[in-house]
Amino acid sequence: MRQTIFIFFMLFVFASGIAQEKKEGYKRIYQFMVPVELLDPEYPVMQKTGDKEKDLAIFENELRIYTKSLGKFPEYVYTGDVIKDQANYEDAILLFLLEHPYFPQPFLGYDSHKDINNFEMLYKGYFKYFPENAKRIIIIEEGGVK
Repeated sequence: MRQTIFIFFMLFVFASGIAQEKKEGYKRIYQFMVPVELLDPEYPVMQKTGDKEKDLAIFENELRIYTKSLGKFPEYVYTGDVIKDQANYEDAILLFLLEHPYFPQPFLGYDSHKDINNFEMLYKGYFKYFPENAKRIIIIEEGGVK
């Protein structure tokens, strides 16, 4: 079951851009077209050798290593003071993004739900804390481009 979810996830990530027009110098990350210079050059790239299963296994391993190399993702810590907790969470996101100043790409830990939540948290933080770079990112919505 877990492997099936991963395969669907990877197919979505890599095949989602096929139907859309490719734009030179941009990479599609979910619903975003991101200039490649805003992406982490250390992010793994799937090498195609003709053996799809082996290629996917190698890429999955490299992506897990990459995800682990980023360190601990910011987490919301509830202490009872919601305003202070939210401020601490926002600070943690900012510090993470200052250490990793790239637009986030899909992660692969051992909890796919958490990986998606981390991606969502970081892309929202990226838009908030790097507004000049965010202006260069194209958001693709159903029925067109925003």
